[in-house]
Formats: sequence, C-alpha cells, structure tokens
Amino acid sequence: MNLLPIHKLYQAEILRVAQPWTKRVEDQLHGGFFESLATDGTVFDSNKHTVFQAQTTWAFAHLYQHTEAQPDWLRLAQHGADFLVKRALDKKYSCSAATDRMGNLILEATDALPAAYSAMALGKLHKISPDAAVADAAKKTLLAAIKTREKKLKKWQDDILGEQKLKNIGELTVLLEAVLENETLLGKDFKTLTAAIVNEIMTHFYDRRGDIMLINVFAEGGFVESHAGREINAGLIFETCNALIEASEKIKKNKLTNQLCQLVQYVATAAWDKINGGFYLRLDLKGHPVVQTDWSQKVARVHFEALSALFRCHLHQPSAGLFGLFEKVHDYTVRNFFADDLAGDWPENLTRQGNRIESYWTGPAKNPYYAIRNLTRCTQMV
Repeated sequence: MNLLPIHKLYQAEILRVAQPWTKRVEDQLHGGFFESLATDGTVFDSNKHTVFQAQTTWAFAHLYQHTEAQPDWLRLAQHGADFLVKRALDKKYSCSAATDRMGNLILEATDALPAAYSAMALGKLHKISPDAAVADAAKKTLLAAIKTREKKLKKWQDDILGEQKLKNIGELTVLLEAVLENETLLGKDFKTLTAAIVNEIMTHFYDRRGDIMLINVFAEGGFVESHAGREINAGLIFETCNALIEASEKIKKNKLTNQLCQLVQYVATAAWDKINGGFYLRLDLKGHPVVQTDWSQKVARVHFEALSALFRCHLHQPSAGLFGLFEKVHDYTVRNFFADDLAGDWPENLTRQGNRIESYWTGPAKNPYYAIRNLTRCTQMV
C-alpha cells in the first residue's frame, strides 16, 4: 500500500471532524464543553463528565501541537483546562466524575480515570503553552490519582470477607498514558512510575498461559472465573499495547515490545468478525456466551486504536504480516467510521451487520478524541 495517500486521507479526516467540533462544543457562559449535542447542534444534556472534558481539552492541545497551530485550538485547550482546574479538581487534587453545567459536583469519582485524563490534558497543554500553575496541577493530580488507587487496592486486599472487587486494566492504562504525557514534569519519578505500572500490567493482567491480556482481575492479580474475569475487550487491549510499547521504548525493554506486537497480532485476528468484518466489542476467553448485549457491536474507538497499534507493531516487526491486518482494518474503518458529511458527523456504534445505532452528533461516550489521537499517531509514523 502506498502510504502517502493514507497520510493525506488521515490528515483530511482529522480536520473534517475537528473543524465543526471546534465551533460547536464550547460553553462560553460557564466554561468547559457541551458533550451532548443533537445532529442540529441542540444541547440535550448540559451536565459535564470530567473524562469528556479532559479528553476534549487534550484533543484541542494535541491538534495545535501536531496538525495546525490554529489559535482557536490553543484557546479552547486553555478554556478546557481552566474548567478542569477550577471545577473538576478540589484543593487536594482529587477529581470529580461529573458536574452540572456550572461546575457543581453531581458525581464523585470511583476510579482514577477522571484524574488520569485530567493530568493528561493539563500535561499536554503545558507542552504547547508552558504555565507553572498548569504544570503543578498536572503533576499533583497524577500523583494523587496513583496514591488514591494504591490505597483503594490495599483496602480491597485487606477486606477478605467483603464483596468481590476486581480492578480493570483500562484504569491502569490511562494512568500509564498520563505518566507518559507528563514525562518531563515527573523528572526522576518518571522511570520509576513507568516501570511500576508496566510491571503491574504484565504481572497481574497478562496471562502467560493463554498469551492474552485479561481485562478484570483480583486486586492482587489473578484470573477470575466469571463473566467479567473472562471478558476479552479488543479495544482495551489495543489501547494498553499502544501505551505499553511506548513505555517499553522509554525504559528500554525491547523484548517486551516484541511480545506485545505478537499479542496485537493475535487479538486482531481472533476478535475479527469473519462474516461481517470489524472487531467484536467483547468476547469470552473460554468461548462461553457473553452476557452483555452489546458484545457484537462494532465501535469506532476500537478500530481507531487498532489502526495505530497495528501500524506501530508493523514498524517493529515488518516481516510478521501485521501490515496486511492493518490494511484490512484500514479499509473497514474508512468505510464505516469516517465522517460522512461536512458537519463532521461519524457513526460511533454499529450493529454487527454495520447499521448505525446512535442518532446524536456527540455524547459522553462519543467524541473525536480517539480518532484524533490515533489517526495523528499513524500520520506521524508514516
């Protein structure tokens, strides 16, 4: 495949989604971003989830850094960061899960995801517009999130008679992404934190017997014989491998990179719907029925993560046949998940057969963050 057309196609798609998004999501009155917009631009829910606010802030900063230095993108990144610092974070740098439109708490965080994404966003903004206060908030939010998670897991392990609680790889993956984003700000702590998270993922979540990455495990690690314990989530595995490969390059673990590339190749083959194309959202490790009714849906973010993971692994192992898998995912993704009009609207969720499910323009679980992040990764690697 000629890579120059891919580079141009991905750049065009990034701009096609980003430009109308830039004009629609800003809440000029109360700060932050609207996250529930109908196709005509009507706001149908004004509450603000911190993960969405942080992802959007990060995406605008990333666009400014890696595509075009448009003043609006820098302004919007600063606008989002201001809302995060003033409304989502408290004085101890704990992070809320959601606020109302004005920034009043309506939902407390139960995991590290809101804080990790916030630290990512603030760290990214500091790279393009250095600010001591932003840098301080990014570092303290990240360290507080890591510490809070450690205390939570310790409490779970000590509560041997309590209800079964499982830790999820998605939380740890985003913490790793936040550490990577804040490498410079963390200084000497960077390698220590990176190595600790990589070790936890590969020790607690990677199942060496099956050569597969588990999604939910006991607090101390280990397989759980349950629906949650057997879940295979291709999107989370691709995202985790993307972060792990970047981390392994930073801490010089070449053998780990080769192992992860083999995992990406295996998952990209095993989770592919051979009849209809696209990746299943969820599968069962042992082939049992999946209880979640959305298991067979095709979701955009899964395919965008797969694109960058497969291309990254192809560069590490060019003779392993990974490029053929990339081509297949590329064709399906362009055909099904690229924006289909000038309004920048794209389908996020499809049925197994490829029919669109959602009817809104953007929502808490639908924003261009994954497309912007992963298509940009691909253009940088081409």
